[in-house]
Amino acid sequence: NGLNQSSNEIKKIILVQEPYLQNKKVKFFHDCNVYASSSDENWTCIITHKSIKGFMLNQFCNKHQTAIVVKHKNKDIIYCSVYMPGEPAGPPPSRLMIDLVEYARTSNMSLVLSADANSHHEVWGSTDTNPRGELLLDFIVAKDLILLNTGVKPTYIHGGGRKEVLDITMVSQDLINKVKGWHVSDLES
Repeated sequence: NGLNQSSNEIKKIILVQEPYLQNKKVKFFHDCNVYASSSDENWTCIITHKSIKGFMLNQFCNKHQTAIVVKHKNKDIIYCSVYMPGEPAGPPPSRLMIDLVEYARTSNMSLVLSADANSHHEVWGSTDTNPRGELLLDFIVAKDLILLNTGVKPTYIHGGGRKEVLDITMVSQDLINKVKGWHVSDLES
């Protein structure tokens, strides 16, 4: 979702997976900045308040991943939205996500990453754990990322009634005390 720039001024950054597209353009976000790759099939985008100026990290963007840098006070923060296709696609994380996390680390930049992981792990509230979830959790731990998910409130409800936690948010270690009120919204999207 977003970080507060100061206690008096709240600005929003929204990390979106599976945005609504019409004529190959992200719809329903007006009077704001929309960041998305130049792909015709964007599975991700990032929306910011008009006053928040970011710049795309094009080398880390494709139809499944959007990454921008935003300056907060004197610190550059990378925001990334990722869609991880399920089977038969390869296991998560993608090479592009691995490269982005490494870039953030070597550039000493903070990172906020939100993903439709299409992976199950009980650690982030799924009803079970699958091999994709195990691989993704191993990556999160190995890269010292902090998983923000708490509880078991579902982020996906299948038409047959199955409820699951497939969406996760993680941050670099330096941001853990800056994130306040992370939760799964009751708003249907």
